[in-house]
Amino acid sequence: MAAEANIRATDYAREFSTFLAEQIKAKAGLALLSHYSITSQTILSLFNTK
Repeated sequence: MAAEANIRATDYAREFSTFLAEQIKAKAGLALLSHYSITSQTILSLFNTK
């Protein structure tokens, strides 16, 4: 019974760490996209000045 609980705890910890890693990647990706979006908008605004 204790061995089964340890296996379940290990499985849970592995799944949770995978989930956190994916969350970090997603947030980093969004941050990168928003940075490039702002940069491209800034560059385009330079060409639109009259």
